[in-house]
Amino acid sequence: MSVFVEPPVITKRPSSQVAADEGSTLRFCCRASGSPPPKAQWSRAQHSSDSTLAFQQNGCLEINRVKYNSDGDYICQARNRFGLAETTTTLIVNTKGCVFLAP
Repeated sequence: MSVFVEPPVITKRPSSQVAADEGSTLRFCCRASGSPPPKAQWSRAQHSSDSTLAFQQNGCLEINRVKYNSDGDYICQARNRFGLAETTTTLIVNTKGCVFLAP
């Protein structure tokens, strides 16, 4: 009996660039196929630990109360023991306004 093995392939990805208003809730989802089934995990580029990555489930990342410093690249990696596939989404945050204080 032969067992079919296949490295991950991303089958669903968010847009490469997403804009969100500051204070809103945002949800990114990515899916992958492969054998054995790959697990999808989100991370933020150039951030080793980030509280912005509030909730992940089934290949989806939810960012609650987007902040001005939530902008940047978010990477979905799908991995099984035969390989890795990834996709990147850039978040652009629309700020509500800036306050400048004079010295």
